[in-house]
Amino acid sequence: MRNKKVIAGKVSEIGESVISYKKAENPGGPDYKISVGSVKRIVFENGSVEEFKRPAPHPPHPRLRSKETEDLSDAVPSKRVETILKNKKLYPRSLPDNLLSAGYYTAQTVYNDQPDEQLSHGLYAKYERLMLNEVVGLGVTPFIAFNQKHIGAKFNIALYTKFFGRFRIGIGPYYSIAQQKYRRSYWSRASMQGFPFSTEVHLRDEKATVGTVGFSSTALFHLNKEYMLSFGADVGGGVHINKYKGQPADWSESGPGNGATFGWLNVGVVRRF
Repeated sequence: MRNKKVIAGKVSEIGESVISYKKAENPGGPDYKISVGSVKRIVFENGSVEEFKRPAPHPPHPRLRSKETEDLSDAVPSKRVETILKNKKLYPRSLPDNLLSAGYYTAQTVYNDQPDEQLSHGLYAKYERLMLNEVVGLGVTPFIAFNQKHIGAKFNIALYTKFFGRFRIGIGPYYSIAQQKYRRSYWSRASMQGFPFSTEVHLRDEKATVGTVGFSSTALFHLNKEYMLSFGADVGGGVHINKYKGQPADWSESGPGNGATFGWLNVGVVRRF
């Protein structure tokens, strides 16, 4: 036997999966059966020996595989891997629903169709929770620029598509609040006195608290079951901008067209946990 046990008896029949035998102490008694896989060899009365190979184990059904056995960290593209990635019941449901990412972003403000000459460049971190079978994601993204004043946080809701191989897209609304440089235009009241009068407009870069609402898009690419690459693009408009109180006395508090459009691009690395 494979467990090093020895059974003395007379073999009645050797089948494909079962061996029948009678015990040596009761040769006229009933047949006993034992699986072929548990028998290492049979030594017959004449000295001949029949060896039995250990049967190859059957692989578990894909739907019964655990997260540990379904390790795709060093997988290469194959039909089986693509099937796992495309099948929502096998791949997404077996993975954690928390995403933590970090990376680089660049942002630009456009004032009345005139873009700011200086882009904001900085770093961001993001936490996102996936819900409803990974269809909906709720995220919060703090960010800070390292070349000019731009610090704040963004909150978003994303609706994700199904997997296209290792790739999927999420889109949805966002709201951000930030302390940043903001360009305002002012009327000069002195230039409007008398008749005829001339209109003089002053442009001034100020530090402001700006709230923005817009649409966010995210593309996720799975490197393996734990890590992804993330690419994002946002566009939105200012919904509230605090008033500045330090302008000269002869300037009006607000000038023409103080609205602005905000754009954002980012790339980062995501970890699921």
